[in-house]
Amino acid sequence: MANVNSDFKRLVYARIQAMPDGTNISIGNSGTLSKTEMLEHVEAGDEIGQKMIEVEKAFFQALKDGSLYDYAD
Repeated sequence: MANVNSDFKRLVYARIQAMPDGTNISIGNSGTLSKTEMLEHVEAGDEIGQKMIEVEKAFFQALKDGSLYDYAD
């Protein structure tokens, strides 16, 4: 299971790297995070980084289940 988590962490990191420079997001009450800050949190595996990974997992699960497509219709 650790390998899957490590692979997924690398996937999330790569997806953030692919975001345009200047991208900012807000996670809960943590304030606005820059692309660089997002990468740092994912790399550190801290609470914010874990939350970002959970969000990405939920996104991919919605793609897999087709529920994301149901929402778009």
